[in-house]
Amino acid sequence: MKRSPNPSGQGYSLPGDLAIDEEMGRIFGYLVADAWVGGKTGYMSITSDSQILDDMQDILRRKIGYEGARATRPGITIDNFELDLSHGEFRRVLEEAGLERVKAANKKIPSSLLASPKNVLREFLKAYIDCEGTFSSDRARISVSSASEQLLREVQVLLLSFGIVSSRHTTWNKVYEREYWRLNINSVENIIRF
Repeated sequence: MKRSPNPSGQGYSLPGDLAIDEEMGRIFGYLVADAWVGGKTGYMSITSDSQILDDMQDILRRKIGYEGARATRPGITIDNFELDLSHGEFRRVLEEAGLERVKAANKKIPSSLLASPKNVLREFLKAYIDCEGTFSSDRARISVSSASEQLLREVQVLLLSFGIVSSRHTTWNKVYEREYWRLNINSVENIIRF
């Protein structure tokens, strides 16, 4: 695993008035989609899309002066990019905003985000679906799968607040040998609206 020479996060402090604006909405979208609890202190985000990590690091660098430690982790079919966000103060702010350190089946949208303006929610949804969504052009459908029924219910309600109709159903995940939830955004009209 190759690590880039990024700050360790020690000695950084967050502004006390760090607002949940559009950019932080995107950060929450990325983290709800792809973050997992790494070790005792931090969040890890893993994705095969280096542009997502570029965006995360750019936002965090400008907002708090900390961009996390980045690594490339060779995968079976594609390399994954990992971003370690072990900065203790940043973790505390995320938790205070409602981003809980839970397993995938218990994920939900942070409470502070649910109370945010539509422009912030739009950025959250775009980032979340950028990470978790798949697009089927032959069926004109965007699909998202999750182990968390509550998370996809909340995503479905947010989509509906933008006039985007979606459906939700269970599906069997062969890899994890358990039931997962799938949300589909069907029809060209809903996809264009998204």
